[in-house]
Amino acid sequence: MYPPKAQFSKGFSLLELILVLTLLGILGLVGTMGFIHFSRGFIFAKETTAVTAKGQLAMMRLAKELQSLSAASTATPTRLAFTALRGGGEENHESQLVGTTLLFDNQVLVDQVRGLALNYHTAYDSTASPWSDEIRIIQINLTLEGPGNTPIDLQTRVALRNM
Repeated sequence: MYPPKAQFSKGFSLLELILVLTLLGILGLVGTMGFIHFSRGFIFAKETTAVTAKGQLAMMRLAKELQSLSAASTATPTRLAFTALRGGGEENHESQLVGTTLLFDNQVLVDQVRGLALNYHTAYDSTASPWSDEIRIIQINLTLEGPGNTPIDLQTRVALRNM
């Protein structure tokens, strides 16, 4: 006679064990890939935030300096040499794009610059025009090189106080 059925039902069969280990391996692989994707996204966002913050700081500094502009000796899309009225006296300043670096008075404002465009306007809703004594607004368009060669575009307009 055969032994009772309960005697054969103890433990796991080899097939069940292999199936469970295979499923655990697949779940581990999917979890690892998800973690790697999450980590890359986090690093990308962190680097983008850092580059954007540097660009915004440079834009704020440039906008603050340009507000007191009283005259310009050179005004191109990538270079502006100007005189500012500040504290009762005149100061000469220069902002320019050199390679991939934006300089103000030969000091680095921001690096990783892909493009700079200074546009000069006679009124807020006017089209860009060459520099003249009628210019009242300067629009600054700054494009930075973000992580993974992604462009980061920043733009602001500065109303000139002394013009």
